[in-house]
Amino acid sequence: MSNFCAGKNLKIILLTTFLLFTISFGCKKQSYGNADNFYKDDIPFTDLINGHDWQHFSGATVKPEGILIQALNRGIVPKIRVPGETAIEQEKEPLTKNPPYNLQGPYLKVQGDFLLVATVTPPSEKGALIYFCGQLPDIYDEWKQEGKSIAIGIKNQLLQLIIHDGTSIIPKTAAFIGSLQNVQLAIKRSGNKIEWYVNNIFAGNFEDTYNIFGEGKIYFGAEAEAGSSFLLNALVVKPVNLLSKVEVVDNKICTISALSNTLRSTANLLPRPIHIGTAVAVNPLMTDTLYARTVASQYSMVTPENDMKFQFIHPQPNIYAFAEADAIVDFARQNKIAVHGHTLAWHEAIPQWVSAMENDPAKITAIFRDHIITVTSHYKGKITEWDVVNEPVRDLNMDENAGLRGSSPWFKAMGEEYIDIAFNLVHNIDPAAKLYINEYGVEELDETDPDNKCNVLYRLVKRLQKRHVPIHGIAFQVHEDMGKGKTPVTPDALARTMKKFTDLGLEVRVSEMDVSLHGTETAPLLSRQAAYYKAILAVCMANPKCSGFSTWGFTDRYSSLGWRDNETGKVNYGNGLPFDERSQPKEAYYALLSQLKGSR
Repeated sequence: MSNFCAGKNLKIILLTTFLLFTISFGCKKQSYGNADNFYKDDIPFTDLINGHDWQHFSGATVKPEGILIQALNRGIVPKIRVPGETAIEQEKEPLTKNPPYNLQGPYLKVQGDFLLVATVTPPSEKGALIYFCGQLPDIYDEWKQEGKSIAIGIKNQLLQLIIHDGTSIIPKTAAFIGSLQNVQLAIKRSGNKIEWYVNNIFAGNFEDTYNIFGEGKIYFGAEAEAGSSFLLNALVVKPVNLLSKVEVVDNKICTISALSNTLRSTANLLPRPIHIGTAVAVNPLMTDTLYARTVASQYSMVTPENDMKFQFIHPQPNIYAFAEADAIVDFARQNKIAVHGHTLAWHEAIPQWVSAMENDPAKITAIFRDHIITVTSHYKGKITEWDVVNEPVRDLNMDENAGLRGSSPWFKAMGEEYIDIAFNLVHNIDPAAKLYINEYGVEELDETDPDNKCNVLYRLVKRLQKRHVPIHGIAFQVHEDMGKGKTPVTPDALARTMKKFTDLGLEVRVSEMDVSLHGTETAPLLSRQAAYYKAILAVCMANPKCSGFSTWGFTDRYSSLGWRDNETGKVNYGNGLPFDERSQPKEAYYALLSQLKGSR
């Protein structure tokens, strides 16, 4: 049964020449492949390509001769901090690689020892990697917690083996293997050791102290180096003895039965039903059964947390990677959940190839238009609402650029008109979709203060309306804090602010709510958090033009409030969402449910 239907710079060190390499590790020649088994036994290999889904894998094209893997060069760009524009400063961090995994294709359930063999036709000089992943990485807003995997491949005629141990990236070998048209790459688990082979030659082993495949599952990924592609000719697997088991499972999206007495079912019974929503991440949605069931049973709207952002969906010029976002949309449609698209125009999450052109306004404008047209057209009729423009207002120095972010490449190229262009493009392509500006720190309007961030947004909206821009609503993120002297915006202030925008004829929504306790989880503070959630939901329900209430995730296990310990690499889970890190409902969940029931 499947889950549904059943940052460091790598420095690869050349260890030795091929001669010394074979002397050091021995030349244990083994036979395997289509004709022969790896061992002289009767255990057959199972084909993992033919008859399985590789069409929903970003960067992959199914060919008669195998799977063509095209370079995405996809990475996670850290959050942008601009002096004089953003409230928080930090040092620039490096790009984090983000290779794709085939989440709608085959994966393995394994017990005991196994052998995996991939046959590839590598590029002449560029790199080709196959990932065998025992624990998928967690992708947060602008950073990534590494999973556990082994990547094996070829670069510049060198064998590469790279371990991801859950906290860091460890290169193990870079031995010379020469120029070959086809290369067989194999890993074998043998007890507590992992062995690897190239073209039937034993290449090395290590003690698996990282417990890479300890969860009993293996997912497959692949990565071609920028500017290249390679062919995955074959991928096969077998248990290495009769006491071991290998099961091939085809991961598919299926309908999850509706439940009563949930946030979703209760909200649907309101005299004025509203969307109860959450942000979702594709990796747990496709691999964590409890996560997927909770999404389908509790929520009537989902927002892709990261997978529609520019750097994820458009990683290279003329290359779009829709598979991950498509999986979220397909899951939602199959389970009758509305989708709130996020996001089309943002100053963050922009891939480096775009940033490199920001001094050429004509090129940036063309990229901007192409991106919006392509993504909106791809999802036409499938997206109920769009965050067309995300976070356009600066944090500081509101007298500059009418309070808009001058660091945005879109603003640099087009000025404020980029907002008009974005809304008009989306509306012309998909006129049924509701179009929003999504913003943080604007929950309390003070029209007498020119430096009030919400005041800047309010004046922007009035200018857009004067120019007949088809904007339908404002999304208030409501990221709030409690504990350690933190005081969140009052519900009354948010209610007054929402009314000012709805008086302009707009809809409003709560789009990304979380309430961080900053690591403190005392009973009184959890009760305050629950009461605050309930009060903000009540504000939305009391405004007839508030269309929905969404949290930025629902479980602390995958919360963007989590943070990584720089010394240990471990993630400390956030505590700001309605479900805990085990996806069990917290007091905040029951407070939300109580508010919905009390209004029926």
